[in-house]
Amino acid sequence: MVINPEDAGGEGIGRVTGIAGFTNGEMPRVQQAAPTLYLARGYVSYSVPLSDATASVDDGLNQVAGSEPACRLKLAAGKFALTD
Repeated sequence: MVINPEDAGGEGIGRVTGIAGFTNGEMPRVQQAAPTLYLARGYVSYSVPLSDATASVDDGLNQVAGSEPACRLKLAAGKFALTD
């Protein structure tokens, strides 16, 4: 299971809102000035082994070091980006 909460908030330097922020380049890329906690990524994955052979897996983003079946069917469900 992977859960990645994120916090976003802020405003432009000149506290601009609406179309004025776009024309002078200060448009903030968040919906609210107050920090807001949201779920950026949350999913579960399950591997079905298709052989007895295993392979080592390095530590990486959203991945824990260890071993897993070399030939497997991996199922994932939840909220995640296509780049995951």
